[in-house]
Amino acid sequence: MANAPFTLPDTISGIDARLAFLQEETIALKRKRNELTPLFRLPPEILAEIITIYAHQTHLPSLSWTTLMRVCQSFQKLALAQHPLWSHIDLNSHNTAGFFVETHIQNAGSHPLTVTMDLTDNTSTYIASWTMGRYSAQLGSLEISGHATILAGLLQALVQYPLGALRSLNISPRHRRALAPGTVMAFPDVLLRGHLPSLRALSLSGIPVSWSLLHDLETLSLTDCRDTSAGAVSTVADLLRLFQLLPTLRSLTLSMSPVGDDFLLSPFVDSSLQLRGRITAPQLGYLSLRADAVILEMLLEYIQLPANCTVDLFPHGIITSDELRPLLVPIRTHLQRPTAPPRKVLALYLDTPIDIGIYTIELLDTENSPPGRAPAVVGPGQEPDHHFTGRFSLEVHPVHRPMFTDILVQFLHVAQAGEITHLDASCAATLDELAWFEILPLLPALESIRFPTMRSREDAFTAVAALEALAASATTTQSTQIHTLHLRLLESESEDIHRDVEQDSDSDAEGAWLVSFLNALYRYARLRRKAWADNPSLFPPLTLIEIEDDRLFLYSDPHKRTMERIWRRMAGMGIVKRGGREWDPVEEKRLAREWRKEALAKLDPNVWELPADGELNDDDSDVAELESD
Repeated sequence: MANAPFTLPDTISGIDARLAFLQEETIALKRKRNELTPLFRLPPEILAEIITIYAHQTHLPSLSWTTLMRVCQSFQKLALAQHPLWSHIDLNSHNTAGFFVETHIQNAGSHPLTVTMDLTDNTSTYIASWTMGRYSAQLGSLEISGHATILAGLLQALVQYPLGALRSLNISPRHRRALAPGTVMAFPDVLLRGHLPSLRALSLSGIPVSWSLLHDLETLSLTDCRDTSAGAVSTVADLLRLFQLLPTLRSLTLSMSPVGDDFLLSPFVDSSLQLRGRITAPQLGYLSLRADAVILEMLLEYIQLPANCTVDLFPHGIITSDELRPLLVPIRTHLQRPTAPPRKVLALYLDTPIDIGIYTIELLDTENSPPGRAPAVVGPGQEPDHHFTGRFSLEVHPVHRPMFTDILVQFLHVAQAGEITHLDASCAATLDELAWFEILPLLPALESIRFPTMRSREDAFTAVAALEALAASATTTQSTQIHTLHLRLLESESEDIHRDVEQDSDSDAEGAWLVSFLNALYRYARLRRKAWADNPSLFPPLTLIEIEDDRLFLYSDPHKRTMERIWRRMAGMGIVKRGGREWDPVEEKRLAREWRKEALAKLDPNVWELPADGELNDDDSDVAELESD
């Protein structure tokens, strides 16, 4: 230390003073360094927006986004100032001590709170009561779930709390059958008589409520909620009056149990409601109905929906096309209105559990619409994403696939099928050959098809059936507008493939179950090529075959030659895409030869035995010369 370029204090007090100074200087240097970093030179408003965007990509109540506060003091101050981010509170998270909740709420400032609680035991009930007792006046959104025996008491206690700021309320009890005899589980009328002046969104499940007291709502979701103002049985007339009471309604979800369950809706309309076609809901952007088919039929006949309203129908008891026919009448009226938006995409979803099939038919506006079947329930806060999209979906439950084909054909007859340009069958792996031959003639404007996603031999058979149906009309004027085929092979994780792999590991590792499909694809490409070459003015080209192959099955030896033959047929007419890029096997092999030459040039001939002159193939002979077909 004698050679140190600085002088050290000789006393403890002097050392302590120097250390304190150095610590302050270190903090100041770090702060100055942060100020010179490009990120921290951004205005505080932009940094705050960055924090907000990041936080909304996480689960806000978990506070995982608060790790940003550890970056520096500036980030900590900015994060603490974002009061809306702190306003989302889950009382059932791992940190639900009273002090934590209180600190959390204090950080939210005066911003309305969004609170979620699940009441399952004494602890969760105590924390919920503690929070409600102190902060109910600040609640903007409240979501309550839990055992029905606990929620029954809380429902009655809600009238004790000041809830003037509450805009959204969601209550969904579980285990309702466990309620003691005589226990009343109903939404208190007093809450709807001025106690909730700001309420605009209400979601109830299994809780009777007075429909006649509902008012000023923008979002309403009722699942098996009997109308307590209607007597023993609620009717369609009561529901129609509800529409009249809620002219500001933007989202409505109604779910009624099928016959034999707790709650029924009677298909009765009294003489005072002769308003067929006169009840309008101009602001309704989303409608989801789950009830008996006759109920849906009557509602759609009496209510005139906006032409671009998003509609999801889940009728009970639709097994055959005959049972669907009465419901198709109001569906046709809605879909064929002069102001109806163009619905150019037909999407099919086929689930076949052991007991009964679940089949969904969906019409969308464009191929870029959000993928996936219409949700059975649109959750709180998700409604704006579904407003006025023009989507129309219908779920049916035929016991046999031929029954679904009949239903689909009847639906297409009323759905302006001549406007459909894209068929998405990626989730319809069980669609059989008969269905394809029935569907395609009804879609004369079809331009692109997304084939069933293939996971197993059975799925491949479905795709083969589709290609054979296409090939049957490839040389006629029918179905020749199709210019794009999308094919997807999922990574082999299904039980069917695992079963196949156990039986024949080598062949299935190479996707041997795809041979018949590729042969069918080649035949279709050949037919389209010939028709286009013979009469290009009548038969347009097949311009794109796009393949997603996660496991690279189609690069294996059993498929290499067939894929090259398909590419040859597409050359000059269109392209083949693999992995999102245009595929050219000739270019691939040319690049492979160049890479091989470069690799050999780097090898030491004294160590490695290199190929003699002429042994290395330098021409295109390694690209398969395909036979003329």
